[in-house]
Amino acid sequence: MLLLLQILWETFSKETIDGCPYIALIFNMLSLAIEKNEISILMQQGKRSPHALRAQIPGSGQGLFVAKKMVELNGGIFSITTDDKIQKHQGIPYTKNTFKLYFKEFLEH
Repeated sequence: MLLLLQILWETFSKETIDGCPYIALIFNMLSLAIEKNEISILMQQGKRSPHALRAQIPGSGQGLFVAKKMVELNGGIFSITTDDKIQKHQGIPYTKNTFKLYFKEFLEH
């Protein structure tokens, strides 16, 4: 199991941020549109997107807050970027959102 985890860890993209090596785990997904000006707001505890509220999607506004907090507690960086190309489904805007989790590279090779 440890070998499998190490192989997976080594296949993630490697980036350097402020001179420190990081492993980047990147998720691209078509999901509810996130406006650029609401990214930092949605990473606060209890905050929900107006699109999620309008679509009546259940939730408590904890998901992005918890994800960001867990990454940061492990010395990492959590970021979101969003595409400007909006697709509407039943009047609700969707777009490609990219979630990047950067973890400091601790494993020896």
